[in-house]
Amino acid sequence: MKEASYGNGKIEASFEDVVLEISLPKAAEVKPKKISVSAKKKEKASK
Repeated sequence: MKEASYGNGKIEASFEDVVLEISLPKAAEVKPKKISVSAKKKEKASK
């Protein structure tokens, strides 16, 4: 069996009996972000 790791060790791979196994960390869930938006009131032009 051969093993290897890459970068900070979170990605690993092993090869044994013609089977390649690769382990990757699961990505963190994307959480929705709230963005506050404000606008000035537009004054109406007088005639």
